[in-house]
Amino acid sequence: ADIDRASRLARRVQDAAADAARLVARGESSSRALGVLTDAVPGSAAEISRPGDLVCIAASAPAGFGILTVHASSCALAGGL
Repeated sequence: ADIDRASRLARRVQDAAADAARLVARGESSSRALGVLTDAVPGSAAEISRPGDLVCIAASAPAGFGILTVHASSCALAGGL
């Protein structure tokens, strides 16, 4: 059950990181994108980077086991639709 919960959390963090990266790439503010992430995954945190023509989000969230943290990252082409 704990593994299933961590797996579901990992998918939510990955999906939210992808959504946030696309928002920033389209010109939305960083705070809006991070708000989307934390709304989707309460307790999550993220960093935004801009390597070259990409906007990348590296996100993490505590998995609730005390020592386990779920990490995910996603990138989108800056200026993309």
